[in-house]
This record gives sequence, structure tokens and C-alpha cells, in this order.
Amino acid sequence: MFKQKVLEEGADVETDIAELELQRIECEEEAAKLTKKLVAAGVAQGKAKAEADEDVYKSLDSLEQKLCGIRRECSKRLNEAVESLRRCAAEVGKRLVSLEPLSSRSCNLPKGEMVRDRVRLMGTPEGRQQLRDKEAFQDGGPVLLDQEQPLKAPPYVQLGPDEWRLRGIHSHVVSKIGLRWLDDNWDIKDLFDLPRSGNKSGSPVLLKEKLILDLLSGNMTLQCLVSNDVAAAQPDIRHLSLRQLLRLRVRHLDFVPSGCGSNTVTGAQQAHENILISIDTQLFRQLGLTPIGECAPSNLSRELGDGNRHGREAVHIVAAAIVIPEPAWWCWWLSDTTRVFFHPKTFKCTNSFPVGGVLSLTDHSKRDPNEPTGHLRWFDWHVQHINSEDALPKWRPAGTASASASPSNAASCEDPTNGATGAGTAGALSPELLNTVRGNLKKTGGIPGSPVQGTPEGLLPVEAG
Repeated sequence: MFKQKVLEEGADVETDIAELELQRIECEEEAAKLTKKLVAAGVAQGKAKAEADEDVYKSLDSLEQKLCGIRRECSKRLNEAVESLRRCAAEVGKRLVSLEPLSSRSCNLPKGEMVRDRVRLMGTPEGRQQLRDKEAFQDGGPVLLDQEQPLKAPPYVQLGPDEWRLRGIHSHVVSKIGLRWLDDNWDIKDLFDLPRSGNKSGSPVLLKEKLILDLLSGNMTLQCLVSNDVAAAQPDIRHLSLRQLLRLRVRHLDFVPSGCGSNTVTGAQQAHENILISIDTQLFRQLGLTPIGECAPSNLSRELGDGNRHGREAVHIVAAAIVIPEPAWWCWWLSDTTRVFFHPKTFKCTNSFPVGGVLSLTDHSKRDPNEPTGHLRWFDWHVQHINSEDALPKWRPAGTASASASPSNAASCEDPTNGATGAGTAGALSPELLNTVRGNLKKTGGIPGSPVQGTPEGLLPVEAG
């Protein structure tokens, strides 16, 4: 770029000088003519001589002014060319400073400050973006890319005026949508009121109160914390309110603490996984107990205290209500025979059939066959508008028994206890399978102390006598 500028300015200056040189030659030729005229005027006498001298002197004055103008124009053009080259050289100099090797600039910083500054910037998404922008500028300018926005609503298809189908998305993504909606719409008045012993003026209950406040406000994230700090803060999770747990989880929905997709500064850490599991356990348990604590029958109290399935179901209903806002009430099955009516916008439940009808869902969600761990599920809900309570089914619709059950990990959408009972495994048994298993058994001489002995055909009881 600078070389091209120098060549262009040099060519322009050469053109201007050539034009001025032609004008100078014309002035020299005119001066030679005046000299001859002056010599001829010396021969004349009297009045003719005076007039000739005056005419020659006027011509000489005009020629002198013309030569001075040529000299000024030449100097002006050269100064403009030099100033243009200076500006271009200054820009190149600035670029050279930014492209200077990092080692040659580090001597101007105190020892260790540059490393600490980089680690601090890498600890937050904004800091990492700042480092990327700086590197892009050094490479010739930033590359503008569209920032990926989180999904705000699940995809759906309207099958009829009172019928919808929500599908084509994983269940854990639906959970993220619901949690983000709750965090955006719930009140934050008491978000930073951490528990104190006795009353608000008592001593702090949390061991890492300052760290928890930084996580809630967004001044710090789990990604930039070392394992010791994370482990020290984990016991404080059980003292946080539902609103505080929700904010903590939403701030780390896209945080992958370990594995090939880990995005922590210090690498894969078990402590980060443990604190997220603790947050999920407390969060979804409270989300399940909050809306149905007053209207659930007493025989469900033990079930509600054992797991967080109802909390995840409530979050899924919140996400579904974003695309199906009317009617506002949903029929929510707490068990195969117990149902309540849930209002996802207010997060309240009632046992009375609401005016205007409810939305009844049938869950066809299933495991993703292409995912080897079995944790991912394809979300698939069939939703219908029911106008009368008599039209509702008396039992939970088929396929919903374990649709939203899931372990504590937010990325999982399976109930670890699902299928562990005889009812869950009975469908997998067949005579062919039993014969195959029996053929693989090792033949023995019988069972010691038992009236059964081994034979080539199998085990037969010993005849009496």
C-alpha cells in the first residue's frame, strides 16, 4: 500500500515538473527575443529609443513574474507530495506498531501483568470476544459475524383450530427455553437478598457470600473459577431461594464443565459438574413443589419430595405456552390418576376446572437413537384444547408416564429409575430370549444340597429311593 502510494505521487510530481519545465523553456525563448529587441533598441535615437526601452522593460517584468509563479507552483506541488507521503507513512507506522511481536512489547508491562490480564479476559464471553477483535484488527480488520441468539420458543405445527404438535427439538433445549422465560419475567426484587442468621441484620449464612453475589450479578462466571473456589461455594447452594437458583442456572445454561466441549479456563473439572448438579437438583425440586404444594393430595407428598420430575414438566409447559398462549390453563398429570390445572404464566395450580377450557397434552417424546449415552430425548407433544372437564381422560394419556422424568444433570432428560421395575422390563422378555440365555449356561453336576441334578438334557429332580 505505501509503495503504491509513493509510485503514484512520484508519477504525479514528474508530470507537473514536466509541464513547468515547458513553461520555463518558453520563458527562456521569450527572454532571448527580448534581448535581441533590446540590442536593436540601442541603435535607435531619441524618442524611438525611449519607447523601445520601456517596452522591453515591461516585457522583462512580466517574464520575471511568470518565472516566479512557475517556481512557486513547483515548490507547492513538491510540498503537497511530501505531506501526502508523510501521512501515508504515519498510518504504516501505526500498523507496524500493532503488528510488532508480543515479546517486544511485553517489556513495557510489569512482570506477570500481561498474563493476568489475558486470563481475566478469557474468563468471560465478553473478554474472549475482546481478544478475538484485537487479533482480527492485527490481521487486517475485524470480521463481522452474526452473533448466535438463544432459541426463544420451541417449533410447532398447528394441526387444526384446537390442535397443535410441538416437535423437532431436544427436550433439554425446551428446558432452556422455559428457564430463560421464567428468568426474564419473574421479579428480581429479592434477587440479591442472601440469607442471614436470625434476621437480615444477622451474620451471613453463606460461606462464600461475595462469590455468590458476583455469580448472581454476572461479574463472575463458573468458567473462570478454579475447582477449590467452586467446591467451597457448593454447600451454599442449598440455602439459596428459588429465584436465586433460577438466575444462577440461566447464567450457565450453555456452560459445558467437562468433556470435549469444555469451555472452562482450567479445563475439565469435577467440581464444576457437581455444583451444576446441585443447582439443578434444588432448582427443579423447588419448581415442582412451588405450584402444586397447596393443591396436590397428601399421598403424593413423598413422591414430590423424592425427585424433580414435576419441576421439569412445569418448565416444559412454560416453554410450550410461549407458542400456545390461549387458553392459559393446562391439564397437568402429577401421576397416572391425579391431575391439576396449571397456569404457566403465573406458575399457579388449581383443582377446579378453569373457565374457557384447558390444554391437554399427550407426550410422544422418545430417546434419540443416534445419541450413545441415552440421555438425549426428542421432544414431541400433541396438544389439544378441551372445553369441558367431562371430555378430559380419567387416566394419564398413554405415553406420558415418564416423558419428562430426568436426572439432575440439565443436559439429561431421562428418569434414571425409569424401566428399573418389572413392569418396565417385562416387555423386553420373550421365549426366544430365555432359550438363548439358557443355552449359554454352563452345565454342572447339579446343585449341592438340592434334589436337582444335572443331565445332558438339563436339570431333573432325583427320584425318591
